[in-house]
Amino acid sequence: MDNFITQQASAQVEADLCNSGWCCAERNESPGPKDWVTCELSSGRGLIKAGIIAVVVVIRRPAGLWWILTADVRSGKLSLVIRVEELSITVGSFSLSKVGFEVDTGQYAILMGRTGSGKTTILESVCGLKTISSGRIVLMDRDVTHLKPGLRGIGFVPQEGALFPTMTVRDQIGFSLEIRKWKKSDIEQRVQELADLLGIEHLLKRKPLGLSGGERQRIALGRALAAHPGVLCLDEPLSALDEATRDEMYALLKSVQQRTGVTTLHITHSRTEARLLADVVFRVEDGRVAQVDQETILDEPESPSSVSDLDRIEA
Repeated sequence: MDNFITQQASAQVEADLCNSGWCCAERNESPGPKDWVTCELSSGRGLIKAGIIAVVVVIRRPAGLWWILTADVRSGKLSLVIRVEELSITVGSFSLSKVGFEVDTGQYAILMGRTGSGKTTILESVCGLKTISSGRIVLMDRDVTHLKPGLRGIGFVPQEGALFPTMTVRDQIGFSLEIRKWKKSDIEQRVQELADLLGIEHLLKRKPLGLSGGERQRIALGRALAAHPGVLCLDEPLSALDEATRDEMYALLKSVQQRTGVTTLHITHSRTEARLLADVVFRVEDGRVAQVDQETILDEPESPSSVSDLDRIEA
């Protein structure tokens, strides 16, 4: 069932789902392995159409973890987690037209392209950080096109991590949970879980000053994962790291995906990152996005126009 896992579930996550428009019609207080719970999507906030029925399966995992997934009972298929339709974006003289792509539940998607091709613009549009001219963005069966970033269920890691300089690592990771008014005990538990997962427990009392690039990115990743996002967006997270640290992060990102099941959209220039991490690869070219055969693109030699600035310097 591992391929079906989309999101770690807890009492807080269930509450977040209800706040986002999910309303459980039936629920076992203590769901057992592979228990099925029927839920109905609510249209109370205008996020999703009324009357659509989905199924949620809760699976007991090792170490007390719970996982949750959804399927459309009409088709019997798992839902797409990311669907971008006919997206058009204009920023000054730069424009993208009719961009479209889909990412299945639990996949690690890589979006590649040359510098200036619009990769980050697309990612920021999905996250709600860029205004689009037309089109539609659907995440976890919700049309989020006009929702604020905080309501989209996304965890975002910017290129440089963007940590708060005056906060400890503990406070950085727990920040989004405080905003969501989680209980202090639940915040502490979640911070500890992520610190263990990311190998940064020894850093929890530190502030960002003096931390290495790899440590900072681990912390940014923990902050992005804290509120159990359905989608994780990464904007060239490894481009500023040295080769040894990048190797460590490849293993960490793969481990995080396998353990959390979070659907991921990762922006990069590097074919190495695509080869080691991707389940599906998209390329931005001439203002459009197309899925590419992984064997074909990964067999192509790296070129100065398709690698990061760091790669060019090292070359």
